Amino acid sequence: MGLNAQSAIEFIMTYSWAIIIISLFIITVILISDARPPSVYLGSSCNIQPLLPCTDALLTYNTVNPLQYYLVFTNQLGSVLHFPHNSLNISTSSMGGSVNYQYGNCQPAFASKGSSVLCTANIITPTKPAAGSQSALTFILSYNICSSSSQSSCTPSLYKSSGFSTETVSPSNIKLNSLTFLTVPSTATIILNGITYYNGISAYFLSGNYVLFSSPPNGYQTISWSVSSPSSVLSSTTTQNTVLTLSSDAVVTASYAQITTTSASTSTSTSTTSTTATTTIRYTYAGANTSTGPVSVTFDPGYTWYFCGAYLAAQTGTTTPSYTPDEQPTQGTQFITSIGHQSSNVCTVSNDGGGAYYGEIAGVGVNYPTYAIRSTGSSAQSQYTFNYGVADSGQYTFIIISEFYQMQSISLPSGCNQVENQIGSPHTLVLASRPIPHQGITSFTAVSPPQFDTYIAVCSGQNPDTYTVTVTPSYLGLTPAAWVVYSVG
Repeated sequence: MGLNAQSAIEFIMTYSWAIIIISLFIITVILISDARPPSVYLGSSCNIQPLLPCTDALLTYNTVNPLQYYLVFTNQLGSVLHFPHNSLNISTSSMGGSVNYQYGNCQPAFASKGSSVLCTANIITPTKPAAGSQSALTFILSYNICSSSSQSSCTPSLYKSSGFSTETVSPSNIKLNSLTFLTVPSTATIILNGITYYNGISAYFLSGNYVLFSSPPNGYQTISWSVSSPSSVLSSTTTQNTVLTLSSDAVVTASYAQITTTSASTSTSTSTTSTTATTTIRYTYAGANTSTGPVSVTFDPGYTWYFCGAYLAAQTGTTTPSYTPDEQPTQGTQFITSIGHQSSNVCTVSNDGGGAYYGEIAGVGVNYPTYAIRSTGSSAQSQYTFNYGVADSGQYTFIIISEFYQMQSISLPSGCNQVENQIGSPHTLVLASRPIPHQGITSFTAVSPPQFDTYIAVCSGQNPDTYTVTVTPSYLGLTPAAWVVYSVG
């Protein structure tokens, strides 16, 4: 045997134990960190029915808290679906023990045609399946079929669809993010993973990188991308396609400019110029209060969107807004503090129980095809703050705050002006067209002392950044307040 071969054998025999220990350490680290990408935890099988195609199912493991179950499907039934409380009924008999049914809820409560629906549930079982193991669940979905996003338009009886899913149990840090697609104009589309998403559609995705392709309608060109979440970023905001790094719930917007061509000719020459169209953002706002009947405010007709904020207290019955709430703190059915959107020019909050009650409603109508929600939330504190982001200096931002009692003071960032702090006559203002410099709104009637129930402000000309609003209630912060920040432009 040669000296080289003998030396190699002696080296292996001497250090083999060290090589084995290092290998075991590396394997242990990999198992503990569970460094597998989130995509490995997507459901291997998920089925409901052809018109409610299931796209994802996820079951997350937690050593202390219950298992979390996520079910994602698309409404292709051709009607608005309403999902009542406990609309998801899950059988966990496959996880051991006796037959056990557990319930979950679905959002949005009213799912429009083509929209994505996310149902979630806590699952408690005698023994928890380990992370990385396979699980099989059966479930029943209950829903009403409706003609609009109103309970009164829904069928009185519930429809039921059964389904099943098999999934790999994942660590608790794996979660689904909501991604809403917005386009300007609304006829444009966005393509992700080969699927076309229309304006206003929301879907759910695991954290990761996704390639977005813009699909402008005829006569338009791509001009910009924006994303609402500060923790999710775009690789480019000016190219036709971009990569979205998604790490939280977000709204992605693709904006397109219309291509217009004009020609001028003389006897000696012809020239052609191409320009991008400017956009005029026009809005009207109004408010009303009552102590004897439904609280209602009527805006000038012809606007694309109406954003309404309201509060109402009643002695009996159930309080219902005409609009789709974008933020509505949990309260008793007789009380409501709510902010939302609708396409009708009459915003109303009513109560079906009669009796004495009091409320106020105010809002703004915006003549722009699409909008994005920049911030939502609710609070009942002695002082609270909230942030919103501006992605484009041409963006107009509308801040709506509604509190069940009164707000003592509101601190707005630079570039924002109050447009409604008390109930008065309707007003109509026209803001400047882009890219002409913004015309500021400078004068409004102040209230002394400053007390506001429903408050509206408009912000324009702000540089891309994150801005903060601070609110001080006048009733010790014990009553619920809600806020929503909308943006157009």
